[in-house]
Amino acid sequence: MQRRPQGCRQQTIYLYYKSMFKQNIGLFVVALLLCFSNIAKADDQGVTDSLSFTLEQTISYAKQHSRELTVADLASQIARRKTQEYTAQGLPQINGQISQDYNYEIATFGVDEHGNPIQFGRKYSGNSTIRLSQMIFDGSFFVGLRASKSYQQLAVKQAEQSEITVKENVSKAYFLVLVNEESFQAIKRNYDRLEELLKETAKMYEKGFAEKMDVDRIKVQLNNAEVELNQNRQETEISRMMLKFQMGMNLDQPLRLITRLEDQTYENVLEEVVHSSVSNRIEYSILESQEHLKLLEQHQNSYKYLPTLSLIGTYGYNNFGDDFASLTTFNTSYFASGAIGLQLNVPIFDGMLKHRTHQRLKLEQTQLGLQKANLRDQIQIEMKQSQNTLVTSVRTVSIQKDNMDLAAEVYKHAVAKYQRGLGSNLEVIDADNAFKTAQNNYYRAIYSALVAKIELQKAMGSL
Repeated sequence: MQRRPQGCRQQTIYLYYKSMFKQNIGLFVVALLLCFSNIAKADDQGVTDSLSFTLEQTISYAKQHSRELTVADLASQIARRKTQEYTAQGLPQINGQISQDYNYEIATFGVDEHGNPIQFGRKYSGNSTIRLSQMIFDGSFFVGLRASKSYQQLAVKQAEQSEITVKENVSKAYFLVLVNEESFQAIKRNYDRLEELLKETAKMYEKGFAEKMDVDRIKVQLNNAEVELNQNRQETEISRMMLKFQMGMNLDQPLRLITRLEDQTYENVLEEVVHSSVSNRIEYSILESQEHLKLLEQHQNSYKYLPTLSLIGTYGYNNFGDDFASLTTFNTSYFASGAIGLQLNVPIFDGMLKHRTHQRLKLEQTQLGLQKANLRDQIQIEMKQSQNTLVTSVRTVSIQKDNMDLAAEVYKHAVAKYQRGLGSNLEVIDADNAFKTAQNNYYRAIYSALVAKIELQKAMGSL
C-alpha cells in the first residue's frame, strides 16, 4: 500500500477538525440563543404575570414581605440576643494576662546592720497568668435574668402590635382599591350613557327635534364625565400602588383583587362587641408587660444590698532577671504559682444610690399604673365610638343605595320624557348630576363602613 505523505495527512486532519468546529459552533450558538430566550422569558414572566389576591392572601403576603414587620422581627431577634448576652455574664469568665516590667528603680525596704540598702527584686520581671472567676451568688443577676426574658416577651408583643398595624393598613388600602375600581366602572357607565345620549340628541338636532343648546349641554356633561373618569383612573392607580407599598410588593407587579365588596358583612363584628374585653388589646398587654418589668427592676435593685460571692482561681508563671534576654527563654528562672479561693463583696455605702434608684422606680411604677387605667377607659370609649360609627355607616350605606336607585330611576324617566318631547334637556342634565352625586355618596358610604368595621375590630383587639 502506498503511504500518504506526512503533509497531506496533517492537512486532512486540519480540514476534518475545521468541519467539526463549524458544525458544533452552530449548535452552540443556537443553544446559547435558546438559553438567553428562556431566561428573558422567565424574567419577563416574573414581572408581567398578574397576581390575584383575596384580602386574606394580601394580608398573608404582607406578613411575609412588609418592611415594617421585618424591622419588628429584627427587634425581637435583638431582644433575644440581649437575653443571651446577659446570661453569658453568669457563666465562667476566663482571662489571660502577660506582663513584662523593667524596674529601673528597685524598691528599698530599709538597711541592714552594715548600712547597706535592703532591696527585693531584679531589674527585669515577667508574669503570665490565667484567671478564672465563676459567680456563685448574685441576687440582682438572677432577677435580671428573669427581667431579660420578660423583655424578650415584650419585644414579641411589640412585633405583634406592628403586625396588627400592617393588617389594618393593608385592609384599608385593599378596600380603597376595590371602592375606586367599582366607582371607576360606574363613572365609565355614566360616560358611555352620556355618549349614547349625545349621539341620539345630535340625530334629533339634525331632524329638527332638538336645539343646538341641548347638544352643547350634553357635550359639557360628557366632557365633565371624561375628566372625572381620568381622575378616578389616576386615583385607582395611586391607591393600588399604596396597597403594594403596604404589602411590601414590587410597585411594577400587576395585581388583581378578587374579593368583592358585596360579600362584606358587618353583623358578625357587631355581635362580637358583647364578648370583647380590654385585655384583648395588644396595647394593654404591652403596658402590663412594662409594669411587670418595672417590678422586676425594683427587685433587682433591692438585691444589690446583698453580698455577692464568686469562685476565683489563678495559675501562672513568674520570672526575674538582670537583663531582658533572661525573660525570653523558658528555663529554670520561670516559677509556677497558683491559687484558688472565694471572693465575697459586701456593699457598705454607695452614697444613697440604690435608695434613690428605688424611689425613682416606685414613681415610674405608679406612672405605668395610671397609664394603664387611662388606656382601659380609652379603649372602652374607642369600642363604643367605633360601634356607633359602624352602625351609623351601615345604615348610611342602605340609605345611599336607595338614593342611588331612585336617582337612576329619575334619570331613566327624564331621558324617556325628553326623547318623547315631553321634557326638557335641563331635566336630563339635572337628573344626571343627581345620579352621579348619589353614586359618589354611595361609594363613599361603603368605604366609610368598611373602615369603621376595621377600626371596631382593632378597638376590640380582634383584628
